Amino acid sequence: NCQGFIPNLTFTYNSTTGVVVVTDASTFPAGDAIKRINVLVHDEFGKSVPGTITVAGGNTGSISVTSLNRTRSLRITATVLTQKECVSDGSANNIQSAGQLAYWSEDWKTQLAG
Repeated sequence: NCQGFIPNLTFTYNSTTGVVVVTDASTFPAGDAIKRINVLVHDEFGKSVPGTITVAGGNTGSISVTSLNRTRSLRITATVLTQKECVSDGSANNIQSAGQLAYWSEDWKTQLAG
């Protein structure tokens, strides 16, 4: 049961160092917890760099975006997966120095099948 699962990721972006830090601030129902969060940071030219957030990593992931073309805006997409297989996808467009991912998929209310 995924009732009570509320995905929530925040980010900071340091354009000088070229580092995006994504932090999990999700709410999990009793008996559930973060399993893994897969993150991609994209430029407007089709290139992306991956990152992963885990409990062992302190619920925070640091992603170098120096290989991306930063002359235009960057975008973040992420998938939150819980220990009980609840899942949700979110994103942030035109990221600035700090913000929060939004546009969370509504299918998080049910667990993955199989």
